[in-house]
Amino acid sequence: MPTEEQTTVPTSTDVVGRDAPDRAIAIAVPSADAVLLGTLLLLAIQLGFAFQLHRPTFFKLAFAAIAVFAAAVRGFARPTARVNAALMLLPLIGGLFTYEAYAAWRRPRDGTAAWLAGRRFDSRGLWESLADERRKDPSTVSYIIPRALLTNHLVLESWEPEAIAHTVQPDWGIVVNGVRTLPLSGISNRRTVFGNESGTRVIYESDERGFNNPRGIWDSGNVQVGILGDSFSQGAAVPPEAIAAAHIRKKFPGTLTLGMCANGPLMEYASLKEHLIDVKPHIVLWVYYLNDLSDMEVEKEVPLLWRYLEDDGFRQGLATKQAQVDAALEAYLQDVERSAPSSWPATLSTMGLTRQSTPLWVQDLVTTDQHSSLAAFVRFDGLTWIVTKKFLEENYFEQPPDYALFERILGKARDVVASWGGQLYFVYLPAVYYLDSRHRFISTREPVLTLVQRLGIPLIDVHRVFLEVPDPERLRFHYESHANEAGYELHAKTILAALEAAAAPVPATGGSVVHSLP
Repeated sequence: MPTEEQTTVPTSTDVVGRDAPDRAIAIAVPSADAVLLGTLLLLAIQLGFAFQLHRPTFFKLAFAAIAVFAAAVRGFARPTARVNAALMLLPLIGGLFTYEAYAAWRRPRDGTAAWLAGRRFDSRGLWESLADERRKDPSTVSYIIPRALLTNHLVLESWEPEAIAHTVQPDWGIVVNGVRTLPLSGISNRRTVFGNESGTRVIYESDERGFNNPRGIWDSGNVQVGILGDSFSQGAAVPPEAIAAAHIRKKFPGTLTLGMCANGPLMEYASLKEHLIDVKPHIVLWVYYLNDLSDMEVEKEVPLLWRYLEDDGFRQGLATKQAQVDAALEAYLQDVERSAPSSWPATLSTMGLTRQSTPLWVQDLVTTDQHSSLAAFVRFDGLTWIVTKKFLEENYFEQPPDYALFERILGKARDVVASWGGQLYFVYLPAVYYLDSRHRFISTREPVLTLVQRLGIPLIDVHRVFLEVPDPERLRFHYESHANEAGYELHAKTILAALEAAAAPVPATGGSVVHSLP
């Protein structure tokens, strides 16, 4: 029998020491269960967004798998495992929200940018705006993206994103008098509803050939300047009186822009031969933007566009059948409009929840629009975008450029303009994503400038001028927009200054002689 000295009696401290881990686990379990439940609900919501926004299957499977894991752990795992799982999920979820907050702050969406700048933001979609404008003028039409006539033909679910589609459809274009035709402009002589990047929907009156010009210039007999380009030349995001062509028109009243959204080099060359050749301007500005080379990759899949390049006499004769082209485009737009989903559900309107009475971020969640940074934060838009672009989709914008084809197109354009005594100028527009001090290297810039020099085409380098602006962000509405009014004015001033400097015949880069202005 043990003596008194040999008998050990547990103290309260010993009991607490042994029980402390169990008690800590017991205290942590409700919080862990709450984390697991919250994770489950969050993932269920994200899974719903993945289906609503037609996100890649990867996200649907990933969100579903993590949700199943959270549900299984919460329902069947031991307390210690539940706590460990919660401790693993908390930093992951916190990191995701931190990244989304950073993305929303770094690149505010257009509606949020407008709110921060004190501008009113009109969140109506294209078809909503068009319906409202038709109450003022029943003949009002939507703008046309000629590239969309190649790549979509009622395949995608909405109209405005079609500019970035890059698969040419077998039934591309429209049919005019039984012939498959590719218009290079919109519907002529119509009030035209355009895009909305500033918060205010742009509306312009199209000219006699469907471009964004005042009427009467085509038949004036004094066309001085012709502009070939894409959406920047068309004047996206600003009213017609603020586009670059309008500023150039103050010095050269006979200025026409043939710019259209998503145009690339082959479509621009087609516009030169189809339209500008009729009026033979003294000055032709070939306005280049960074995505032109990737746009060309789409265009070169179209045999009709190759015919412009390979057959010097080929034309579709679009101007001579403008009325038939307009009619076919109107029928096309009616088909698109009938298939376009309603932007704002009528059921919500009957409940008193209209666009005007609903916060912008809620509108985005209902309509799948992308105007609010808060909605982007809630939907994990930043995460899904970066993963999709980096790992899940082939980025055709990053395909190796076909510099040889681009040089061939530019050389042909130079020769066509020279054939009537005109001068082609190459205008290098600022690449808006490469203006800050951290991202100024553009891999295609030097090769493009080298081939322009080799062709002896005078260069007007607007990009270089924008790099010298202390705060280039003030020249656009938000991170993903075209130029604002100040940006377009600087475009035009740079071009005009270069043309004025070239007014006297002096040797140009590449050894050519700059054409004297009229």
